[in-house]
Amino acid sequence: MLALGDRDAYGCHVQFFPSIASIWLATLLRSLVVVAIGTSVARVVAMQNLHPLAVTALVVCPLLIGAVEWWQARSYGPKQAKIERELRRPVLQTAWNRGSMDRSARQSGRAVSLATDTVERTAAMRASFTAPMIAQMTAPIVVLVVMAFAVGVKQAVILMIGLPLIPIMVGGFQRIFASVSGRHRAASAQLANEYLEAIQGLTDLRLIGAGLRFGKKLARGSEALRQQVMKMLAANQLVILVADAGFALGMLIVAVWQAITGYSAGTLGLGPALTLVLLAPLLMEPLNHIGKFFYVGMGGRAASKALKAYTAEQPANEAGEDRDANTHTEATPITVQGLSFTWDDGAQALSTIDFSVTAGEHVVLTGESGGGKSTLLSLIAGLAEPSEGQILLDGAPATAAERRSLCAMVRQSAFLFTGTLAENLRIARPDATEDEMWRALDQANLGEALQWSGGLHTLVGERGLEVSGGQAQRIAIARAFLRDAPILLLDEPTSQVDLSSEMAIREALAVLCEGRTVITVAHREALVESADRAIEIHEGKVSA
Repeated sequence: MLALGDRDAYGCHVQFFPSIASIWLATLLRSLVVVAIGTSVARVVAMQNLHPLAVTALVVCPLLIGAVEWWQARSYGPKQAKIERELRRPVLQTAWNRGSMDRSARQSGRAVSLATDTVERTAAMRASFTAPMIAQMTAPIVVLVVMAFAVGVKQAVILMIGLPLIPIMVGGFQRIFASVSGRHRAASAQLANEYLEAIQGLTDLRLIGAGLRFGKKLARGSEALRQQVMKMLAANQLVILVADAGFALGMLIVAVWQAITGYSAGTLGLGPALTLVLLAPLLMEPLNHIGKFFYVGMGGRAASKALKAYTAEQPANEAGEDRDANTHTEATPITVQGLSFTWDDGAQALSTIDFSVTAGEHVVLTGESGGGKSTLLSLIAGLAEPSEGQILLDGAPATAAERRSLCAMVRQSAFLFTGTLAENLRIARPDATEDEMWRALDQANLGEALQWSGGLHTLVGERGLEVSGGQAQRIAIARAFLRDAPILLLDEPTSQVDLSSEMAIREALAVLCEGRTVITVAHREALVESADRAIEIHEGKVSA
């Protein structure tokens, strides 16, 4: 049932009061129009002149109603956009804090679905369903007050007896159809994830001849989603049927019965009797609103629950990621104790890993491909929490957020965002000056950027397509210089560049490693020899 005090679930904030008040005002104006119509019809039948107040109401009130409804329609769009911004911020923050390997939300398509479709459905509910529904559920009080003055207190009290059925029916509908909306949301999120994966892996799908097969899988998912949508629409039609055939018809019959008996007994004049019958439909506006927008409420409520569940557990010490990047702390020792990591499908990537790296030491992780080296490095970087065991920094257990705040990482292939060179560098440190960025580029052996026509404003293209692989990797190293973290993690940083670029990258890394604790995943002999010692990882375990 809709709860007026449930701010988190339904967004019933003070900012919605203008919307609620406007619906109350529109209901009052409609009630006055009905009273004017009933009075005017009675006067026409009695061959009397129309009352000036009734004529004024019939002319002015419709204009005012139109103005109120125009304001309502115009305000919903900006209101929904504002709510979307407020909802999307914690979703994105949670996705960042959990890391890209988080097992509870590891698939990026679901995170995208939450930040887009789920947020939009929740915002739509709060903007166009929750506040109007609260107003519609209380607006009949306005109608009853007008009825008491224009018709009689007795008639208003009799009709008021049925009003408590409205919130009972709303709550009942919500409980009955909660599972339908939940299944629809789950199917939508799953399909979004599969579509995103198909786009990301389109080249591989074509190369292995699986495009048609995967396309059929997406078609089946689309059909499942269509069926869920149809179930929601069917539920909406059932709501309309029950509301119209049950409550609405009953209220109208009671109003007509009172009008006929009152007029026959002489206790009601023709004008009040007509007014009573015409006011009765206004008492049913809440259920009419449910019939029109119940699917918005169902979908929005399921979406709201999904958002709350996703953002409920925030990793500790999130503020640590906003550490002042201008302050370079001393090299930090790392201790890995009993670390294990298992994927969602039950496959174990790492098992009971134990080792230590002293402050300022450079350790290289070696072993066959697929042995778990990159997974181990990602866990140390704070992209996820281990299934078992812990990671200690400077002798104290550190959460994923704390590890991210103290680590800089350079991967095999640097990802560059669409935009300028400066924008990509400032991802590491938003307040970096141009001089600091040029210094970082020089340290990363990318002084050639000085010759680029746009300088720091040179566009790097989508995913860095306008620069070479070696240049992209050195931009990533420049980011690490700007980050200035005490722990440096290198995941085969020279494996995808040519020999000339490798030399420039190795020289830059040699400077970057100074004064930092460094862990490198490497196969190339040159990188292995540059480390203080090597740790071999074999089939997810430290090799003796």
